[in-house]
Amino acid sequence: MSDHRSIRAERALAGALVYQQSDALADQLLEVVAIPDLTDPVARAVFTAASSLRSDGVSISMLGLAERCRAEGSLDTVGGEQGLDALTAEAASLPTINQLARDVKRLALFRRRTHVAFALNAAAVEGDDDAWQQAEAELQDLDRPSSGGGYLTPHDIADRLIDSLSGADPVRWPWPLPHLNQLSGGGARRGQLTGIFGPSSHGKALDIETPVPTPSGWTTMGALEAGDRVFGLDGNPTTVTHAWPVRHDRPCFEVEFSDGATIVADADHQWTVWTANARASEVAIARRNERGRSTRNDQRHKRTRPQTVTTTRLAEMVSESPSRLSIPTCAPVARQAADLPIDPYILGYWLGDGHTRAARRLRKLGVKHVPELYMNGSIEQRLHLLQGIVDSDGTISKSGQIDISVCHAQLACDVLDLVLSLGIKSTIRTRPAILNGRRVGTVWRVTFTTSMPVARLARKADRLRQHVSGKATNRFVTAVRPVESRPVRCIAVDAPDRLFLVGREHIATHNSAFLDCCLQSMGAAGASCLLFVNEMTVEERAERIAANLANVPFSTIQRASAGQAKLSQSQASRLIDAMANQPVGMVSCAGWNIEQIIREARRRQADIVALDIVQKLPFVAGVSRTQVLEDAVQRLDAFAKDTGAHVLFAGQVNRQRADGTFPIPGIADIKDCAELGNGPDNVLFVWREQDRQTLEMEPEGVVRVAKYRGGRLETIDAIFNGEHQRWAERPAIDSWRAAA
Repeated sequence: MSDHRSIRAERALAGALVYQQSDALADQLLEVVAIPDLTDPVARAVFTAASSLRSDGVSISMLGLAERCRAEGSLDTVGGEQGLDALTAEAASLPTINQLARDVKRLALFRRRTHVAFALNAAAVEGDDDAWQQAEAELQDLDRPSSGGGYLTPHDIADRLIDSLSGADPVRWPWPLPHLNQLSGGGARRGQLTGIFGPSSHGKALDIETPVPTPSGWTTMGALEAGDRVFGLDGNPTTVTHAWPVRHDRPCFEVEFSDGATIVADADHQWTVWTANARASEVAIARRNERGRSTRNDQRHKRTRPQTVTTTRLAEMVSESPSRLSIPTCAPVARQAADLPIDPYILGYWLGDGHTRAARRLRKLGVKHVPELYMNGSIEQRLHLLQGIVDSDGTISKSGQIDISVCHAQLACDVLDLVLSLGIKSTIRTRPAILNGRRVGTVWRVTFTTSMPVARLARKADRLRQHVSGKATNRFVTAVRPVESRPVRCIAVDAPDRLFLVGREHIATHNSAFLDCCLQSMGAAGASCLLFVNEMTVEERAERIAANLANVPFSTIQRASAGQAKLSQSQASRLIDAMANQPVGMVSCAGWNIEQIIREARRRQADIVALDIVQKLPFVAGVSRTQVLEDAVQRLDAFAKDTGAHVLFAGQVNRQRADGTFPIPGIADIKDCAELGNGPDNVLFVWREQDRQTLEMEPEGVVRVAKYRGGRLETIDAIFNGEHQRWAERPAIDSWRAAA
C-alpha cells in the first residue's frame, strides 16, 4: 500500500469513528490500530481524541470528539467542527473497516521494521555494539504480536521454567484458603481464567404488611409461600420460587413516589430505576423503530440503561437529584376471564350514574362498589368495566386527562384499584362537596392520563390521547426516608428479570464475598488488583471490603451508612486506615459491554482482573443471551492469555434444583450458558448449607474445586462470617456434609 493509499485508509477509519459514533467500533479500532501507527495528522488527532474519551468512559459523539480535540489543541488540525463533519464523507463502510484497520497496522509494522533495519545497518557500519543490541531488541519486540504472546526461543522457555521452579518469578498469587493453594500448586497462575460460582443472593426484603397482587386477589408479603403466583413487570403471572423467613432488626427505609404511593423496604432491597438519560434513550429508540430508520447508523448500543441499586444507594441518589429517578408503570395484570352475571360495561355505567332507576336499585342492594369477581376479571373485562364508569360519570379534558368524581369512598378506592390493575398511573384526591353554598359531604377524584380506549362515547373517546408522556408512564421517586425497623421478608420469582409487583399501585422491585477475599489475599502478596463492579455501586462494595479489612461488623457499617447509627472513634479509625491501604482498585461498569471492560482492563494493566457478575452483562439487540456470555468468556480468556493477567469472574448458579434439593452445585447448575463452566481454566463453586424448612443460609459451607488446570480436584470445608464478609477454612465435619 502506497503512502497516499495509507493516508486515505487512515482518513477512512477516522471518518468511520466520527460517522458511526459507536463505542463498540471505537474500542475495536483502538485495540487494533495504535496511535503511533498513524501518519496522517488528521487521523491521529481523531484517534487520540477517541482514545481519550473512551479512557474516561465517555461515549463517542461528534460533539465529544470536537471538544476533546479543542482541549488537546488539535481542533485546527482537523479543520474545526466543519472538518470533522467533512470526514464523514470519507468514512469507510462497515464491511471494509476491519480490513482497512489490518492494512494500516501491517503498513505501520513495515515502516518500523524498515527503520530498525536501517538502524542495524548503521550500527554495523559504525561498530556500535550498544546501538546494535538496542535495534535487535526492538526488532524482536516487533515480532511479538502482544505483551503476553509472541515467539519464545527454546532458551527463553528453559529460563522461564527454571525461574518458575526456583521461585525466582512469582507466577502464582495466593488464594485465601491454604488448602486451595496446596491443590492448585501454590496459587493462581498468570494468564489463566477462573470462574467463581455461587447461588444468587436474596437481599430483597420488604415490609411483611406490603400488599401484593396475585391472580386470585390480594395478599401480603408475609403470607406468600413458595409455589404461590404473583405478577411480573410484564403483567403476566410468575411463580414464587422461594419465600424466606421473616427478618427482624434490619435497617429500613420508606420510599415515596410521585403519585403518593409508599413502600417500606430493607436497606439492601434492590430497585431497578430509570434516570432521565435512560428514559430519553428509550424514547429515542421507540421513535426510531416507529420511523423504520435504516440500521446503517444504529446507535442502540449506546443507550443509557436503567440501574439496579439498593435502597441505601437509592436514598443517596434521590438526595442528589430529587424527582429524577423513576420506575415505569407495569403492563396490565393478566387474569383469567371470569363468568360474570352482568355485562361489565353495563355494571360500570350503573355504578357511575347514581341517578338512574337501575343505579338506585343497585344502591338499595348495597352494590355501590366494584364486586371482587369483576376486579379479578380479564384485562378486557376490566377495561369494559372502566369504560362504563368513564362514559357515565367521567370527564375528559381537552388535554386528555380523565377525571372520575364519586361521593362514595369505597367506590373511589375500587375505581383506583381498577385503573392501576390496567397498568395506568393514577392518583386520588378529595375535595368538599358543596350544594347551595353548604358543604354536604366529600367528593373523591380519581385522575389519570392514558392512551388506552377507556371511553366508548364518541364525544369522550375523541379527547383521548394517542400518545402519553413519560410522566404518565413513570412513577418518580420523591423521597427515601429512614424509618423504624419493621419485620421484613424476601421472596424470589422465576420471571426472567426477577421483578415482581407489590403495593396497591403495582410497583416493580428486584458470590461476591469470596471473590473479594481472593483479591485481598492476592493484593496482600503484591499483586495489583482491578475489580469491575456491575451488581452494586462502588460505595456498597467498599462497605463489604471494609467489614473484612477493618474488623468492623457489616451491619454496623450499613446502619451508619443509612444514618441510623454512628461508628465509634476506634471503628472509624480502623476503617480509614484499612481502606487507605487496601490493594483493590474498582471500576463501576453497570451497562458496559465486554469490549469496554477489556479495553479499560488493558489500560490499567493490573496483575489480577475481576468481573462481578458476568451474568449482569447487558443484553445486545439481535443477539441471544447465551451468545453474549459465550463471547464474554472467550474474550476474557483471550485477554488473560494475551496479557499474562489472572482473570477472575463471579457467576451465579441455580439456588434450588427441580427436585427441591440444595446440593453442592456443579457445572450443570450454572445459569444461562454452559460455556461459563466449560471455557475457564479453573472453576470453583462456593456453597453454604441451607435449612430445608426455613431456607436460611447457614455459615457452614464448602469451596468445591470442580476444574483446575494443573491442579487437583477436591471439596474444601469452609465457613462464612457474614458480619465481616470473610471466608475461612474449618475442620472437616462429615455429619453435616452427609446431610447435604
